[in-house]
Amino acid sequence: MVLKNAKLKAADFFLRKLAKEKKRKPIALGIDQAKSIGIIFDASEKENLEIIKKYVSSLKDEKKKVQVLGYYSLKELPFELNSKLDYDYFSKKDVNWHLRPNNAVITNFANEPFDILLNLTVETVLPIQYVFAMSKANFKIGRASAKHLPFYDLSIEAKEETTLKQLIDIFTKYLRMIHS
Repeated sequence: MVLKNAKLKAADFFLRKLAKEKKRKPIALGIDQAKSIGIIFDASEKENLEIIKKYVSSLKDEKKKVQVLGYYSLKELPFELNSKLDYDYFSKKDVNWHLRPNNAVITNFANEPFDILLNLTVETVLPIQYVFAMSKANFKIGRASAKHLPFYDLSIEAKEETTLKQLIDIFTKYLRMIHS
């Protein structure tokens, strides 16, 4: 337990340091104006993948270029999470001791200048927060969390029991209100 707490404190320290190093000027865009959208989500729950696929399909129907990065919390990715067109994944084996992810897939995703980057995690997942902090996206959106507010350009409040589907609906509602 002590080791786990130390690891989490170290992860939080390095995450905040990374966020301070990344100097960027956010560009607020609504979903209607955005051409490219990045989505990060927790792929550890099988039902999350199905919800994300439906959402991505609806965005593609609106002619958006969408890239998805999922995090799987165990070392080995299951067969159904092999990378496919527009979908990439990383797992615990791609994360260092202080939970910072590092591989070519993650670096490529983080370097992509998405118009909008969505953190579609219901709970805080530190490896996903790292990718979010590393990202060169123009407008970063996530669920409100007092601890990780500095990483978001738009932080949206949601009840603790909010599901992934509800979170997507809330984000979409607010993104449709933004007109640049």
